[in-house]
Amino acid sequence: MRAAAVVVLAMFVAASSSVAQVVTEGPPKSIILPNYDMVRIGQLEAIESGAVIAQVSGPLANVYNPAGLAASDKTAVNASSTGYQMTTLGLEGLGQKVSSSKIANLSESPLNSGKVYGLRLGKRSSNTDYGQGTNTGQGTWIAVVDANNANLRAAAATLKLTGYYRPEDAEVDREALSEGHVRFCANNTGNEGQDRLWGEAICVTDGTIEEAVANKAIPEVQYLVIGTPELAMMDNVAFQPGRGNWIIHEDGDGPGVGRNNDLWSCLDDGDDDDYLSDGCVRIGTLNDLTAEWTGGIFDKWGNHLYVSVQHNATGHGVILDITGWR
Repeated sequence: MRAAAVVVLAMFVAASSSVAQVVTEGPPKSIILPNYDMVRIGQLEAIESGAVIAQVSGPLANVYNPAGLAASDKTAVNASSTGYQMTTLGLEGLGQKVSSSKIANLSESPLNSGKVYGLRLGKRSSNTDYGQGTNTGQGTWIAVVDANNANLRAAAATLKLTGYYRPEDAEVDREALSEGHVRFCANNTGNEGQDRLWGEAICVTDGTIEEAVANKAIPEVQYLVIGTPELAMMDNVAFQPGRGNWIIHEDGDGPGVGRNNDLWSCLDDGDDDDYLSDGCVRIGTLNDLTAEWTGGIFDKWGNHLYVSVQHNATGHGVILDITGWR
């Protein structure tokens, strides 16, 4: 979809001896002007959102109320230009066929075969510089042998995999995916009530899709958001298509700390000297201290956030559709 600007120049004439005929033409049927009829003609008229029918006179009476031309005592010319946004649409997938079949048993699942890998950070000294304190940076993927129904917690300890405190949710960066790269972000919740550990959001990159599938990329972990007493106990996370923001859901200790659970919209890292989010704003607060946000997901356009609220005082959960994103 492409957007362009269209400038329309309109000229209106008012004469004391005659009344002009007004012909209104809309945009061609093949063009979409999203803000058509939203931009008013005339400076004062635009400021007052067109609420000038009873007082308009002069040339612009042609547009708002031709009866106002009777108040004209001299000939006048008014020129007005308006900028419109023009959107052109294209179709994709013409001529393609889509087929699907139901999975009758687990043996038909695309996830029936494969391997399980664990992340171990630390590349120095032939990938042996791992352990406590190595929670960001580059590392390697370590194969977990006999991973089918394995005790992954025990395997993580045996293989010296990198550990995090209460990892909850991860979400794919769809913009990176559309460009053929692997990137996802995840939350480590923490423990604010007993440990004053506010939690964190991290992001993992793993080269291109082809490199990741072949396990030839170098995975890297960097912080996106470091928790604070106000933005703490990150639980779920949702990527917003189109804007590239990350919506972080809180699952705090509620009554134990006297703080509501919030919903935060965080910018991704921009063109600066760090890898952290360039800022987060609180966009939602639950007035029920026992409730928490959970499971948020956007539609493919990033216009609707479907998010659940659970553990309500009423004992009933609810799913919200949050719109109005700008």
